[in-house]
Amino acid sequence: MSSLAEVSEVTTSSAVPLNPTPPVNSPPPATTPAQPAPQEQSLPASKDETKSAASSSKPEGKAAAKPSDSAAEATGEKPLTAKELKEKKKAEKAARRVQNKAEVPQAQQKPQNKPQQKPTKAEKQQQQKTHKKNASRSIVETVYVDQSGKQVKEVTKEGVEVVTLPAKDMGLVGLLHELELEQNEKKKKPIFGIDNAHVDVHPAILTLGMQINQRTISGSSARCMGFLLAIKRLIEDYTTPHDSSLNRHLPGQYLSHQINYITSARPMAVAMGNAIRWLKTEISKVSPDSTDEEAKNYLCDKIDSYIHEKLTAADEMIINTACSRYISDGDVILTFSKSQVVEKTLLEAHRIGKQFRVIIADNRPLFEGRNILSSLCQAGIDCTYIHLYTLDHAMSEVTKVFLGTHAVMADGALYSRSGTAETARAAQGAGIPVIVCCETIKFSEKINIDGVVNNELGHPDALVNTAISQAFPEPGYLHGWKDNKNSTASDFVYDVTPSDCVSMVICEHGCVTPEGVSGVLRVSGGVDR
Repeated sequence: MSSLAEVSEVTTSSAVPLNPTPPVNSPPPATTPAQPAPQEQSLPASKDETKSAASSSKPEGKAAAKPSDSAAEATGEKPLTAKELKEKKKAEKAARRVQNKAEVPQAQQKPQNKPQQKPTKAEKQQQQKTHKKNASRSIVETVYVDQSGKQVKEVTKEGVEVVTLPAKDMGLVGLLHELELEQNEKKKKPIFGIDNAHVDVHPAILTLGMQINQRTISGSSARCMGFLLAIKRLIEDYTTPHDSSLNRHLPGQYLSHQINYITSARPMAVAMGNAIRWLKTEISKVSPDSTDEEAKNYLCDKIDSYIHEKLTAADEMIINTACSRYISDGDVILTFSKSQVVEKTLLEAHRIGKQFRVIIADNRPLFEGRNILSSLCQAGIDCTYIHLYTLDHAMSEVTKVFLGTHAVMADGALYSRSGTAETARAAQGAGIPVIVCCETIKFSEKINIDGVVNNELGHPDALVNTAISQAFPEPGYLHGWKDNKNSTASDFVYDVTPSDCVSMVICEHGCVTPEGVSGVLRVSGGVDR
């Protein structure tokens, strides 16, 4: 037994380890530096393979630890434990990784996928500014030029349409020009004229547009009735394309061409807008299974019923109510300019035998009051014709004020011809009731805060004309006003009368206060439906 032990000891001590592990602090050999071993990529092993590899590696690890311990004892250093060996290998692996990463060019490195971060508040504000800047490229900018041609205002924005105007048009007048440019250029309003009309525009619409543009038809009710009658003729001559249906093609581009031509002649009236919305609703109700003749007959009957209900019968109801309740013998009634329903009311009151006198106030530049003056005088009514600047003097004998209007806003304010607001203010100051005759087709769900925005601008030369006849204009004292840099002229077609100046509104539903206009709109479900 002793001899066998001695033989085993001699064999163990004389054995040389195959891969001796050098000490941690020992310097590398002087001959050649140690090269890092190439790493081989392998697929992940299964659980059974991992367990078998672990079980087989345990005795090898113990056997490998013995030569390292004997080498450490030969050099006189303390042998490394398993934990220290693991940490050492990890450090060497990290060093090799850093060395390989340094050798790879920076351009060939794959970018790291960073998680997307939400934009900050400052970045959102910058994006909004950029969006507004891009949207502002469609804005029309005005450059003012003095007599020498020098620009008073510089425009440095890119993509901005520039319009040159004289320097005298700055300030408030410049604001008016900006409104006109916004209504015409920015909204791409088409230029009026038969040559500029679309090929699909019906001849009846062409004729109506010329009459509206030349103010042969000027009242809002007359324009609305003329438009509906022209649309009726259009529907009678309409033919549905083969690849479409009537309820899709007619209210689409085809009807839009007619409307664009009418609005190019003059801005659309509130009554016309309500009628167009009603018409599109009725067209959408047409069944796709019905023939063209049935659909056209249905729409023509609906248009006739709408004209009778909203215009003809409504006027009769307003006339009967005003004559029976608000016109008495001995009254002195004042009216401003011309209103078709007011004119019919006064003629009907005179026909039924009531004795009263009428004062007609008129204003430049249209002098529309002359038409109602001629009609009332032919009927034998005692009339007095005055100008607007003598209104306060005439109020001393007036008992009632009857007014027509272009539209009644949702808050009870009137949107009517320029001079209506002054007439209502004068009557309110004198304590005289102001009675408005208006059909509900002119009721609007909108509100006008002032008389500048959304107003219609007439031609300034009409204000300059001081002649009695429009056919023979006389510039008078304002001759050559365009050449004077300190003079300007603006013609507002409409003004806004506050609701507190109105006592009563007579419509086909009866008499309502200005505060009750919104109630009529709510009960009727909207005038356009």
